[in-house]
Amino acid sequence: MMHRDTVASFPFIATGMEKGCRILAADIGGTRSRFACFDYAGGELGMGDVVRIPTAEATGFDDLLDRVRVAAPGAWARLTRQTDTGNDAPDTPDASVTAFAAFAVAGPVEEGARCLPPNIGWHIDLATTRGLPCAASLLNDFEAQGWACLLPGAQQCLQLLPGKPDATAPVAVVGAGTGLGKCLLLPGTPHRVLPSEGGHATFAFEGRAEAGYAAFAADRLGVGRLIGDDVLSGPGLSLLYAYHHGETLPPHEVAARLTGSDVVVEWFARFYGRTCRDWALHTLARGGVRIAGGVAASNPMLVQHGAFAEAFFDCPTHTHLLRTIPVSLVTNADAGLWGAAIFALLHAGARRTPR
Repeated sequence: MMHRDTVASFPFIATGMEKGCRILAADIGGTRSRFACFDYAGGELGMGDVVRIPTAEATGFDDLLDRVRVAAPGAWARLTRQTDTGNDAPDTPDASVTAFAAFAVAGPVEEGARCLPPNIGWHIDLATTRGLPCAASLLNDFEAQGWACLLPGAQQCLQLLPGKPDATAPVAVVGAGTGLGKCLLLPGTPHRVLPSEGGHATFAFEGRAEAGYAAFAADRLGVGRLIGDDVLSGPGLSLLYAYHHGETLPPHEVAARLTGSDVVVEWFARFYGRTCRDWALHTLARGGVRIAGGVAASNPMLVQHGAFAEAFFDCPTHTHLLRTIPVSLVTNADAGLWGAAIFALLHAGARRTPR
């Protein structure tokens, strides 16, 4: 089954790919990994069925790819054979049809080929990966979320705070999942996306009440300072629940118990609003702020609570500026796959463009 979205407004993607392109896109997170095959032809990008695999079940990247190959053998085969001749005749290769794989992974990427993800128990090195179906590249998972901003229909956004977006300004993307991700989409032709490891910067707590929680969390984690990953993430939600309710539960069980009046929702929303505000100010993101990641998408109350907006606008010098910046929630869990596919189109086109 194909889900189609147009990319005809980005003609630079089609350079060198007049015969089309086949793509394997992946969004590899600390909790789960998603894979999908895409077809690009005639200015349209179509996504096939999504394969979802718990990341921790794989013993390594090779094993993860093996699981995808077993789960979707037909889609995998289409990446290694370029032309389907129809009937019962054997397929024949066609060098004019491009195939490319883009693996978005939650961690810093080196030279498009290596990554040591902080929340996954194994590393990725494409130079030693066996059985790749085609040319491939790595990108940061939130870089993929940034590219997905170019296809608003694929993101399925829910507006949280109105504003007056500036089309010539950057769009800031931030989101909590297994960890905290950030990136920045820069306008222009072509667009650029700057990945970030801002989730590993020290988290700024405010006031005595939060200082008490910071001490509790640091003691629980055995660390001297808390970073964004510790606070705004699924594990951070569990930690906050343990502090307020004295019970340690996995994130999905915490989410199932939360109501809008729970103090945990208020505190988490405040932390989220503060983080979005600071990222918007750091980057002067007049183009808007997009919240991605599974925590808020699965539990919208965590960013719809009034404490979120109160914290976002809490700035003694630039409240007026912040009120011009729209904030929206990305509700499509597969937005990262669309972003990885756009990244693949850009790179596949560049590889085929004559120099």
